Amino acid sequence: MKCFYQVFLLIVCLSVTLFAKDDFQNMRVVWIEKPQTEAMIIWDSDKPAEDDYVKLELNGKEINKVYSHFDQAYTNIDKKRNKIEGDKFYVRHIKLRGLTPDSLYSFVAHSSDHKSKKYSFKTAPNNSKDVKIIFVGDSRTRIEVAEKISEQMRDLSKDDQSIIATLHGGDYANVPELKYWKPWLSAYSRTTQKNGRLLPIIPVCGNHESISRSPLYGEAYGYPGGKGKYTYSCELTPEVSIVILNSEISAMGDQRKFLDETLMSYKKDKIKWQLAAYHRPIYPAVKGPGAGLTAWAPLFEKYDLDISLESDGHNIKRTLPIRDNKHSPDGVVYLGEGGYGAPQRTPKDKWYLKEPGMATSGDHLMTLHFKEDTISYETIGIKGDVIDSYEFKARKR
Repeated sequence: MKCFYQVFLLIVCLSVTLFAKDDFQNMRVVWIEKPQTEAMIIWDSDKPAEDDYVKLELNGKEINKVYSHFDQAYTNIDKKRNKIEGDKFYVRHIKLRGLTPDSLYSFVAHSSDHKSKKYSFKTAPNNSKDVKIIFVGDSRTRIEVAEKISEQMRDLSKDDQSIIATLHGGDYANVPELKYWKPWLSAYSRTTQKNGRLLPIIPVCGNHESISRSPLYGEAYGYPGGKGKYTYSCELTPEVSIVILNSEISAMGDQRKFLDETLMSYKKDKIKWQLAAYHRPIYPAVKGPGAGLTAWAPLFEKYDLDISLESDGHNIKRTLPIRDNKHSPDGVVYLGEGGYGAPQRTPKDKWYLKEPGMATSGDHLMTLHFKEDTISYETIGIKGDVIDSYEFKARKR
């Protein structure tokens, strides 16, 4: 009889654990404008929110209890712009402000009478220490490849504590419907280490999740830069700033003004490393340039941008340094174009991809190591091989 009760209690405990697990799916930390002092904790659930919050800890002591400010069912719309009923999946956003830079925070999420396991994340530093980010783009159709690269990122960030975040250049799922987004969100969750350490994501809007197609991107990542825009400046460290642009809305007007003003502020503040990230390329390896995006290049050159990060083409490219639409040693280098699960394409023979530039194809991720005087860049294949590398020298600011 004693053995029966022990087995019964074990089954009950396992059932409770499995039931509770559905309340805390795809736990993630999103970085937007000020990752040194702010972060957004987001997770998904099969059930509506019930008094959801996180208990935040620093150095093992509870310092805050922060409630969800956004909780609703994802808006699931099909290709015909019809709202899909019956397939419900729920998301919560929790904004954290007033964080201490370069600090390891831990938290437990709560929903109704259930709680998650303990997770942790580290804020970005507010000093000039060396940091690395991972740059990826275009996940889309081959979810098994996205899963493997996510695990690769997990292992890289575990072994190298200087890796502080992933920047995703857009196109997360092939179709902006829940049945495609749910596998993507699950795939990125594989970047989480076994001890609960989360790898923050800096999101960029792609054409497969544009505002005109679906609100899922905004709901999944906390509307980075605001509804209808998805443009913002990520002040990663005092020496690294990244202007995030949206290639799926007009490149002119308000967005070009935002770019001009942002790059002007980088110049005024003498930010050492200045980057831009957006989805459709200006100097593509396969397709034609995104409509109107070439209007951004003169501003990149005017303010001496260091690197422009592009996606969409499904290949690997590092252009020549470009100024005035020709090779110039002091020009801007364009890196891309996405290999995080999307089927790879063969680059075309274009002048700006010739040596010392390069172009090839293959599933991959890219790393950018921001040092005192250089940015060390590498493209790493899915098997861990280094496909390309380069050193960017610091400009005179």
